[in-house]
Amino acid sequence: MEIVSTCPHTSCVLSSLKGLSNGLSYGAKVRFTHSLVIALLFGRQPWIKRVQQIISNTIEHSTRLGLYVFLYKTILCIVTRIRKVRTPINSAIAGAIAGYCMFSKETNVNVQIILYLFSRVLTSGVGLLYKKGLIPKSLFLENTNFAILTTICWSIVMYLFEERKESLQTSLVHSMTFLYKDSEVWKDWYDALPFPDFFRNLLTKHK
Repeated sequence: MEIVSTCPHTSCVLSSLKGLSNGLSYGAKVRFTHSLVIALLFGRQPWIKRVQQIISNTIEHSTRLGLYVFLYKTILCIVTRIRKVRTPINSAIAGAIAGYCMFSKETNVNVQIILYLFSRVLTSGVGLLYKKGLIPKSLFLENTNFAILTTICWSIVMYLFEERKESLQTSLVHSMTFLYKDSEVWKDWYDALPFPDFFRNLLTKHK
């Protein structure tokens, strides 16, 4: 019996390989930039260690994302051919399997990716429930929903930072420590400038 394919592309294999390529390049571009900025702003290790960490994080992010896209598209094609129909359920099945395979290990890179996705899934889900009428509609909520979300988020994160910082992600704690705790220490007038260490070293060397 001839297998009926409802995939939108001409070749499942080529589509998956192209997805792998796109995932590798996109992951490398995003992670390299992010890791470089973090290393410049918050790095305390010797530069050789920072460079090694940047390369390691970039390789992990790009590899995992590339392989995820490859697995997702491959599994999606298989499920579609088995069911002989392409529906969002197929995407959910493929996403679950590929996601477990590539992102279930708790690493710093994986945690950042999942938290990024979770925040967007959560806000999209609430918006969808509201549009479907499962959350009571209110003109007040429509006009102030983002302001309410902002207020709640900042209130909770500042409380947790002061009282339960161990419950927050490590990179977030480092960022907040730099912003709110390190700013309590004043050495000299250079501390009033952005990047005080840079200007301190630059100007004192010319004295």
